Amino acid sequence: MIGPAHAGAFHLLGQALSDAGRPREASDALLHAQALDPSRAAAHAALGKALLGIDAAVAAGAYGRATALDPGAARSWSGLGAALAADNRHELACAAWSAAIAREPGNWAYQYGCGQSLLRLDRIEDAIPHLAEAARLKPDSWRVQAQLGAALARIGKDEAALEPLRAAATANPGAAKVQFALGQVLIRLNRAADALLPLEAALRLAPDQAERQFTLGVAHLRIDRADRALVHLDAAAQRRPDHAHTHVLRAHCLAILQRPIESLDAWCRASRIDGATFRWKANFYPLDRLFTALVARDGIAAALSGTIELCTASAASMTPLNLVCDRPETHAFLTTLATDPSSELDRGIEFLLQSRPVDALRCYSKHLAEGRPIDAKYDSVVGTGIDAGHAAWHVMNPFFHFWVAARQKKKRPDESWREDPVFAATRGARALADLYANWHATPNLAREVLRRQVAQLGPAPVRVFDLGCGFGQWLRYLRDECGIKASDLFGCDFHNARVEATRMMLSSTATPVVGGCAPAQFFQADALDWDVASFRARHGSIDLLTMFVVTGCFDDADLDRCLSIAARLEPRRILETTVTSSWDLWNGRANSPDHFARAGYRLIESLRPGDPIAAAGPLALVAPRKYWVASQINVYARDRA
Repeated sequence: MIGPAHAGAFHLLGQALSDAGRPREASDALLHAQALDPSRAAAHAALGKALLGIDAAVAAGAYGRATALDPGAARSWSGLGAALAADNRHELACAAWSAAIAREPGNWAYQYGCGQSLLRLDRIEDAIPHLAEAARLKPDSWRVQAQLGAALARIGKDEAALEPLRAAATANPGAAKVQFALGQVLIRLNRAADALLPLEAALRLAPDQAERQFTLGVAHLRIDRADRALVHLDAAAQRRPDHAHTHVLRAHCLAILQRPIESLDAWCRASRIDGATFRWKANFYPLDRLFTALVARDGIAAALSGTIELCTASAASMTPLNLVCDRPETHAFLTTLATDPSSELDRGIEFLLQSRPVDALRCYSKHLAEGRPIDAKYDSVVGTGIDAGHAAWHVMNPFFHFWVAARQKKKRPDESWREDPVFAATRGARALADLYANWHATPNLAREVLRRQVAQLGPAPVRVFDLGCGFGQWLRYLRDECGIKASDLFGCDFHNARVEATRMMLSSTATPVVGGCAPAQFFQADALDWDVASFRARHGSIDLLTMFVVTGCFDDADLDRCLSIAARLEPRRILETTVTSSWDLWNGRANSPDHFARAGYRLIESLRPGDPIAAAGPLALVAPRKYWVASQINVYARDRA
């Protein structure tokens, strides 16, 4: 008679069949063992192992019974984690893996399994310690090293990702995904020359992948090999013809290689795919150079013809937008300009009033191509506009209408700061340091104005509060280059992630810190409703309030509210930057100083920096330049009268 005594035999038979790769037969034998002796934990665990590749849910049940009968068996907990993960129940899988690790912390596979499940839950920061421990315990596993490197790269820790990805690529040169990931990290670390070898290896292993051709093209372009870059970008375009960015980079390469007609065609292809190609300010500079090259090579008529072709291509995929109907001041200006006195170019203005920028461009181009002079009323705007911020420079050029249409989003003013994407603090200090370096390398007159204000408010210690502190660049500049003690810097932002980024920004520097920053100096707050009295009671008064690109986020009523609250800090000076306040085009307003006056502050300095554009002359009407509403820098003093 078969009884409990035979359970061991069926158990051994099941294990042997499982080890031989015969899981279905193994499960039959193990079910017999389980029926004969339900208290045998090892039989349940063996059944779970046999069923793992057949039915993950049933396997999880078997492993669950095994852990209930023998809670101390780390291997059963590990099997339960694997079964739950295979069944896409990763939250429960993490708990099972954690139980296995608690019983056997030195097992690399348990650490790796837990890290994998955490990655599936998109809990990357939680996964990294487990993957790092697995890599330490099993340094010869290229898979573990690759997974660790990929996880670090996903949260922007490219420098840390480099070593494990390089180790994985060395251990398994045939792992195409690892080679590609290594190349991508090297490009992001501005080491494009070093990225060529792994990217070429990845491409050899998978030559038909458009993304790999594209990335290798990017690497060659970064090291000024436009000819080699073009080969790979052309290959990428053949495999993925609807990828606009590929055609944009092809256009750059062709322009560098002095092939302007083909470059223009690439721009047109990009624009047909994505009308928002004009959304990006950076795209206007190469377009302007291309236009200039076409004028020099083939004459103004050919250049204008190409420009019209480019606008037509873009218009086909853009959402129609009547800029002038949304902006009454713009409508009034253009209407007046087009009627008094009469001019042949007036028809172009009428097209702009009808939101027909391509037709306006055709009208302008015909006039210019025929060599006719610009009427005096236009010449005074095109040749000698008040400054770079003069709105006529923008609204008279059809490309500005394309830019606005590409960027336009119908939302309330406050949504631009309440819903604005925030910096992911998980990207780490290195990413913030790079952000600061790039910001500092970009010319910005406001930095000099800020430095001068700090000097004028001295020599006593100057205390600064940055309303809307963002990622902390301005606060770091104040500390590192304006000589303000860290303990005298304060700031708030609506987004807590930006507050955290500010704190990290102020800790990520090689410059010796004068004094220290307390976490309470930087805090989350709604600019329309925060407790100034508590701040004053805790930190005292301040000397300078800074508002960088803040006022344009509010409508008039909310701006008055924001300033009335901020004024309770009683700063001696306020420095703000915003888009131009003399023309209602973007987030500007008719007269910002009136709002500050109501809060008790008078304007003492106003600057409008911008690109010098008067030299462009009449061609400024038709050239695809960077038409961007200029920023404005205003300084206010407390009105004690």
